[in-house]
Amino acid sequence: MELKVTAPDWDVVHSWWIPALGGKIDAIPGRINTTWFEAKRAGVFLGQCAELCGIYHAKMLASVEVLPAEEFDAWLSERETQQAAVTSPVGEELWEGTCAKCHGLDGEGGYGPRIAGSELLQDPEAVEKLLRDGRGNMPPVGRDWDDDEMKALTDYLEQNLGS
Repeated sequence: MELKVTAPDWDVVHSWWIPALGGKIDAIPGRINTTWFEAKRAGVFLGQCAELCGIYHAKMLASVEVLPAEEFDAWLSERETQQAAVTSPVGEELWEGTCAKCHGLDGEGGYGPRIAGSELLQDPEAVEKLLRDGRGNMPPVGRDWDDDEMKALTDYLEQNLGS
């Protein structure tokens, strides 16, 4: 599997590392690095950022799920159907993969403040501004998200963590 690794121009250097799949490769802002791996079996392979990149470096975990080709094709087809029906789990996945690392799965806090029940979650425009621009200790985690991703997350937040 070929893998292209980069970081947004505004970010810092990170390093993609999944030990069971081989070496690591740096994610350098504005540069595309290419590597490859060949998984010998199906499964979930865990990793993390291997470049000290900032205060939340230890929370930058990663995983790669390897599926047989026919299972992947079925998953991809299901995702296309979900997206067309606007039932895609993208909002929940963005929450779990990005926000919950600091705010906790239930929004009750952790590294970051408690946000469950916050009035902010009822204002998608304010949430978008916060995610795109950051504020205080919160980095601009959604700075490069497209409008569909942002809407998926703000809808998820309003429905699941709002007051």
